[in-house]
Amino acid sequence: MENQCLRLIFRIVLFTFVTLNSISCKKKTEKNIINESSLVIGQVDSIYSNVLGESREIWIYIPESAKEKSNEAAKYPVLYLLDGPSHFKSLAGMVDQLSLASGNMVVPEMIVVGIANTNRTLDLTPSQVDIDFISGDSIPYISGGGNNFLDFVEEELIPHMEKAYPASGYRTFVGHSFGGLSVINALVTRPELFSNYVAIDPSLWWDNRGFLNFADSLLTKNRFENKSLFIGVANTLEEGMDIESVQSDTVPDTYYTIQMKSIMKFVKSLESKEYNNLLFKWEYYPNDDHGSV
Repeated sequence: MENQCLRLIFRIVLFTFVTLNSISCKKKTEKNIINESSLVIGQVDSIYSNVLGESREIWIYIPESAKEKSNEAAKYPVLYLLDGPSHFKSLAGMVDQLSLASGNMVVPEMIVVGIANTNRTLDLTPSQVDIDFISGDSIPYISGGGNNFLDFVEEELIPHMEKAYPASGYRTFVGHSFGGLSVINALVTRPELFSNYVAIDPSLWWDNRGFLNFADSLLTKNRFENKSLFIGVANTLEEGMDIESVQSDTVPDTYYTIQMKSIMKFVKSLESKEYNNLLFKWEYYPNDDHGSV
C-alpha cells in the first residue's frame, strides 16, 4: 500500500514538471477587469530563520477538507517543493485536481509547501566552487550554502509547518536541477528527514562530480529502510548521441554531455546497491530537455 502511494506521488510530481512547465501564458494586451472575487489556491507565509539570518517566504496549499470542522484533528502528508515560485501553482493545482475534484482521489490529499530562495545557487549547492571545471573560467556567483539551507529546512521550516498547520510527519522532498542536487544531498546526509525524495534532472556534475562521489560513498555504507528516491532524466544529449553511448568513458565532458553522464553514473551505481534497502526508480524522458522535464 505504501509503495502504491509512493508511485502515485511520483506520478503527480512528474506529470506536473513534464507537462505543465512547458506551457507558457500569453500576456493580455487589453485592460484587465478587476473582480473583487478572487480564486485562491494557496497562501503566503514567512518565517524568520536564525540559521540563515533572514526571513524566508513560503507558499502553502492546504486541502479544502482541512477547513471542515469534522476534520479539525486530521493531519496531512506534506510535499516540500524547491523553487517554489516557479512550480507551486502548477503542482498545487494538480494535487487539488487529482486528490479532490470530482472525487478523483488518484493521490492522497496533501499539503504543498513551496520554498522560495533569496540566492538559489548558494542555497542549493553542497560545496563552494570557484572555477568552472570544463572551461577553467572563474565562477561569478556564490555557492556552497546547501547544508546550511537544509539545516533551516530541518530545524526551522518543518517544525514551523508541523506546529502552525495540520502537517503530519510523512514528508516528500522535490527539486529540479540544483534543486534535485539538494534533494539527493538531503537523502544521503539526513535520510530520516523525508520519506520520499524526488530529484528531477539533478545537477550531479557539480564540483567536478565531487558531490556525486561523496553521495555514492554514503549510499554504499548506509541503509535506507522505508525511504524512496525517484530520478527523472531529461534529454540533454548532443545530436546523434543516445543514452547508452553517452555513458562511455571515451565521451568527453561538455556542457551537453556532463549532465546526463553524471546522472547515469549515479543511476547505475544505485542499481547495484539493492542491499541498502532504498526503494529506487528512475525514468528517461527523451522528448524533454532540462528546462521542460
